[in-house]
Formats: sequence, C-alpha cells, structure tokens
Amino acid sequence: MCHSSHSPIPWSIRSHGRALGALSALLLGVVGAGQSTFDKQAAQDSVSRMTASRPVLAQDLRQWDFGPVHFSNDFPGGRANHVRNADGSRYEVLIEPEVTPINGSPWYAFALWADTAHTITVRLRYSEFHHRYHPLRKYRNTGWEPIPTTDLSYPDGPTHAHPGQTGDTIQLHPYVDVQLNLTSDTSWIAAQPVIASADEEDWWDGHLREHLNERGYGRAENGPKIRYYATPDADRSLFVIGRQHPPEVTGALALRAFAERLCANDSLANAFQAAWRVVFIPIVNPDGVDLGHWRCNPGGVDLNRDWWLAQQPETQAVRSIIEGQMRSQNLLVDLHSTWKDILYLTSKGEHNPVIQKWLALADERMERPVPRKVIEFFAPITSMQWAEEQGFSALVYEVGEDVPMSEVRKRAFIYAETLMISLLKDQ
Repeated sequence: MCHSSHSPIPWSIRSHGRALGALSALLLGVVGAGQSTFDKQAAQDSVSRMTASRPVLAQDLRQWDFGPVHFSNDFPGGRANHVRNADGSRYEVLIEPEVTPINGSPWYAFALWADTAHTITVRLRYSEFHHRYHPLRKYRNTGWEPIPTTDLSYPDGPTHAHPGQTGDTIQLHPYVDVQLNLTSDTSWIAAQPVIASADEEDWWDGHLREHLNERGYGRAENGPKIRYYATPDADRSLFVIGRQHPPEVTGALALRAFAERLCANDSLANAFQAAWRVVFIPIVNPDGVDLGHWRCNPGGVDLNRDWWLAQQPETQAVRSIIEGQMRSQNLLVDLHSTWKDILYLTSKGEHNPVIQKWLALADERMERPVPRKVIEFFAPITSMQWAEEQGFSALVYEVGEDVPMSEVRKRAFIYAETLMISLLKDQ
C-alpha cells in the first residue's frame, strides 16, 4: 500500500557481481555439454528459501563502563556486539554480523569517552570476515574524519587476499588496533559516516522542497514505512533508489548529490522535470540501517535478492511504489557502495542506445571513467533484473567506499547532468 501527499502539506510532517555469478550457477540446470536451461520452478524454490525470513543475531544496546572509560552502541546504526578490557589501557570490540553466511561488509559504529583524559588502544576484531573499513571518527560538533594511519597498527601475520570487483586483489588483515585519545567529550568511531533513517528523512525533508511536490511512503504488513519523494508528474518516470544494504553510505551520499543536480533550478533541470517525473526512494532498508546490520533487513534477508518473489515487506513496499508510478517510459538507477567505483548493467541495458550515449557522454567528462561490468540476466531477483522483466532498463552505480566526498559529489553531478541531456535528446 502506498500513501502520498502533495504540497502545500507542511514538510515538518514526516512523512553484485561475484555473488550473483555464484547464484546464477545455482539457478541454471545443465542439460548437456555447453548447454543449460532455466528451470523456473526450481529457481523460484531456491530463491524462496534464500529470501525467507530467518532469525538474526540481535545485539544488546548498552553501555560498557571500565572505570573512567566508557563505550556505547546505544544509538541508531550502532554496532559493537561485545567490548572487553583486554589489559590495562587496551580494549577489544567484537563485531558480529546479523546472520551467517553473509557478504563481507563488517559494519561497526560505537561511541566512547572518558571521565578524565586517557590514551587507549582499541582492537577491532570480527567474528566473520576481516577488517575492511578504515575507521572514521567524529565529535558532537564536527564531521567525520579518517583516523590517521599513524594511529593504526596491524598484525604482522599473513593477510587475506580478497578478489576485488574490478580485477584487482585486496589484502585484508584480521583486525586493526586503533590508538585513541579520550576526554569527556564523546566521540564516535564508525566504518562509514553514520546516517540513520531519521537523519536521511531529515535531509530529504529539509532539501529540495520547492522541487519535490510529492512525498509519501509505501508500507507492507509488518514492515517499515519506505519513504519516497517525487518531482511533478510527467509522461516518463525515472526511479532512483538506494541503501538496500546498510553500510553503503557513499552510495547514499551520491544519491543526494544526484538528486540535487536533477532538481536544480536551471534550464536543463527544468526541461528535464517537465518531461520526466523523478521518484527518489533513498532508503529501502531503514530498519536494517538503524539496527547496524551488515547487509540484511530485520528478517535476515539481502533485499537485493528479493525483487522476484518479494517475500520481505520492504521489497513489497518498494515494488508497489514503483509500479504505481510507472509511465510510458521508465528507467531505474540503483545506487550502492563497494570497494571501488563500478557500474553494473544487464546485456540488454548495455545495448540500450540511450544508456550507451549517456555513459559515453559521462566518460568524456570524467577524469577517469568508471569501469563497467555486464551481469547476465538469469532471474529477476535484483532491482536491475526485476526492472528488465518489467520492460525497462536499469543501471547499478556502486560508489567506491573510500572515495572522498568531493569526488563522490562531482561524479554524481556528472552522471545526473549527462543523463538529463541524453534522455531529453531521446524524446
């Protein structure tokens, strides 16, 4: 069910590659040498098992007190399953995922402070996977900043060679030790900037209000409200979605910048908004974000594997929003984050003339074009493949998780501007 409202209702009222390749092998039945056939019923049974709700590891939200030193995970997006005082000024934070097995996106976020000035060392240790995200730190009145590499130390032993999505190999350590100076001023340590669902809602309710004349939500039974924001109605629809996976914050920040350019008050954006309605769904998995999950919703499911059967309430709600806003021509852009920038398309999308022109124009304006990878269609389990089954093209933009914010904005602006130019030329 979808609910929407239009201006002038006051805005103060709140309204990928490797894993998919492995999954495709499960969904294809081999019938002969070099040949395969798609068994739809068997595939649906397999996906149904994969996207059925399962128990998750619920972390206790609490504060740990070690004399004058204090830790807490009790805030939206917090993740620190256990904290112990290892020895004197050395502490260990254990980070565990909500389910296993799981994609290696070990999200962590916790607060810490001391009654008097202390220098401590905190070891970030993981029950699954390895250390991936360079730790960031913020105080109440500052932004997020990377902790200096001089304050980080790693074990001398062998590293884990993790295959990257762009053909490289990434060396990962099992843990990292972080040296921190503490005072009574609380600071937060996190894998990426913490943007909880309420923070996201505040940003969208506080920006672009002159251009977003409709905002509402979709909601399935026993599920959260999935917010959407839209420009005025038009003959065509562009859907821009994000945050299916909680740790993918650079994708969320790119989505904001993408929206700012699409909704700018200039001749290009105004012409585009007259021709295309833009529907933004910035946070598909709000509860997973607030629970500090690595990947899944509260049902323990990767939502970007649930678009075909829509067994989870979030996917039901998002599909309902999109289906209710489809027009004569439609396009979906899904923003994520990963190790390094990469674009995913299906083979059909790769041969779409409009997408070809869009990406070629964007490449011309980029200092370094973003690599692309084609994901063969085998079942409509992801947003991109589901859109293709509905008869329109889609593209996934995975934003590098260590890309500086200025570069994230720059690239998002380029993609938004060149998309508007390409779609208007195609009319």
